[in-house]
Amino acid sequence: MCLFLLVPVPATGLFGHLGRSMATIGRYSYSIYLWHLPLIFILQKYRLMKTHSALILYYAVCIFLGIVLAKLIEEPSLRLRDYLSNRGADTALGADVVKADGAEAQVAF
Repeated sequence: MCLFLLVPVPATGLFGHLGRSMATIGRYSYSIYLWHLPLIFILQKYRLMKTHSALILYYAVCIFLGIVLAKLIEEPSLRLRDYLSNRGADTALGADVVKADGAEAQVAF
């Protein structure tokens, strides 16, 4: 596996597509991790994990569900966090505020 990481591959063709796919899975890996266990419980409850094709379908659904829910829940939450934390930093007592034109101004109280 380590040797695979050291070999340079072209960014086009099959290897480029594989690299972009792995990068996408890596970007959403935490969300995929969070949602895989509830999915396993649901599939086991209805006894749907009996064949190899069901396992392959499980992997595909985990990846899809992780990406979709990350875009619907995680990314908006992170944007809200960033908005609120930046807003709070701008109004802090004695904070320096950088205006849109790049000039720095002192907040007066």
